[in-house]
Amino acid sequence: MTALPSTLPRSRTWIARFGLVFVVLAMGLALSAAGHVKRLDSSRPNTFLNRSNLVENVATPMSYYAIMAVGVTVVIIGGGIDISVGSIMGLSAIMTAWFIQRFPANASAWTVLPVALGLPVLIGISCGLINGLLIALLRIHPFIVTLGTLSIFRG
Repeated sequence: MTALPSTLPRSRTWIARFGLVFVVLAMGLALSAAGHVKRLDSSRPNTFLNRSNLVENVATPMSYYAIMAVGVTVVIIGGGIDISVGSIMGLSAIMTAWFIQRFPANASAWTVLPVALGLPVLIGISCGLINGLLIALLRIHPFIVTLGTLSIFRG
């Protein structure tokens, strides 16, 4: 069996393959250029491309979403969907903070750190297990289950 010849010109196939990369690079270039333009109000400095802005205001908040995206990617590759991950992250963060506040003020880091790392993982696993059991045992569509658990976990 031979492959059918492409009817698209060579330039259009290149754009179809690398167009999104080009758009992202163009946006980054435009934002970088905008960061170097002086502000009209010169009393405040331009802080767009400062290291502290990029690390504290861009990279750190986005890292949480990147970690969640890895897990959701596995679910999507498997043919499912999970829209409750944001609520699970919020529930894990709130419950861990609440639990850590119950430690005495002079508790050692060796006592608090395993709880701070392990509790959100356990909460995430248990929430995922609830979603999985509802989907597998009751044969409810994953979108419906995760939509319902999104509201439950957020509440």
